[in-house]
Amino acid sequence: MINPIHWFHERNIHQRRIDVLANWIANRIPSGASVLDVGCGDGELAAKIQKRRPDLKIKGLEVLVRGETAIPVDAFDGCQIPYENNEVDIVMMVDVLHHSDLPQKLMDESARVANTQIIIKDHYLQGLAAYRT
Repeated sequence: MINPIHWFHERNIHQRRIDVLANWIANRIPSGASVLDVGCGDGELAAKIQKRRPDLKIKGLEVLVRGETAIPVDAFDGCQIPYENNEVDIVMMVDVLHHSDLPQKLMDESARVANTQIIIKDHYLQGLAAYRT
């Protein structure tokens, strides 16, 4: 049986959020860029960006790689990005840093492997209802 709250969230909130983020990010990436999505989850956001921008080359990194992903995803330890210096044009991290035990290390690693830019979108919990929302 499908949980009605999960169904409502997936249908009305999560998909809209992914679409808004995909549009916002896709409009900020230069043509033909290689993009590394660090902490990509199932890769759905990156896949939506790729659909809007077929000129981009997007790969993902994840601590817990899922069985099915929407983009190619490699495993990593959450700190050390297994790429060479300046190997990709752009690193993006969407709602990742607040999960990291060493966020500064992850940002340093992103700066090391990104040739041109890092895109970060994150949040933190503040207030009584923050966790529930």
